[in-house]
Amino acid sequence: MLLKANFVTKKMKFIIILIGVLIFLMGISLILNPDYILGFFEGNKENKGVFVFGILFRTIFGILLVLTANESRYPAIITFLGYFSLVAALALVVSLTYFGQESVQEMLSTLISDYGSYAPVLGGLSVGIGGFLVYAFLKK
Repeated sequence: MLLKANFVTKKMKFIIILIGVLIFLMGISLILNPDYILGFFEGNKENKGVFVFGILFRTIFGILLVLTANESRYPAIITFLGYFSLVAALALVVSLTYFGQESVQEMLSTLISDYGSYAPVLGGLSVGIGGFLVYAFLKK
């Protein structure tokens, strides 16, 4: 039983490292070519599947972080990020339920147009978070 639990934990750590690499690469993309990422969000803001994916991703990622936090170099920070991800998923569900998809789409359009010039800063933040996740779980 312990061997199986260890195997599952290693798989979860690998998934978190993979997500960290993807966040890192998205950050590089935001720094070098922000129109690519921002254009994707602008072009898919009416796609309900993107919202569903965002909710599911944040939920699963948050659960993974909380469950594997003790296997990282920084369990308190990883636990915080896990709960933060779960709260973000809940906030998106509440926003879509309470305000409706059209209002959330309008808010997303406003954010993209108003804060598009901050894309390199957000990219740097993404590079930092992605790199931190990889570092925190790579070896312990």
